[in-house]
Amino acid sequence: MLEESFTKHEKGLSLIEFVRLMMQSILCMKDEEVDLIFGIIKLFKDIDINGDGTMEWEEFTQYLIEAMVGDNGITGASGNYNSAIKGHTNCKINCSTQLKP
Repeated sequence: MLEESFTKHEKGLSLIEFVRLMMQSILCMKDEEVDLIFGIIKLFKDIDINGDGTMEWEEFTQYLIEAMVGDNGITGASGNYNSAIKGHTNCKINCSTQLKP
């Protein structure tokens, strides 16, 4: 599960770890991977509220909660969650993914 991957990293996930986890969790066409990676990087920067370069589970979930409460759907606290996956119609999310070493 995503939560397990976060909690295994006591100080949070680094940008690289977060990108790897998301890429393992989101299945998409090869020709969309580069755009998706850029979207995930942008999403990481938006979610890393305290700016420490890591993302804790609490930051991740708080961002999603605020996104859902702030809008009538998940479009991101600052509108960027949607931009991370926008246009990736062939992508599917696997929420049971764990970060692989």
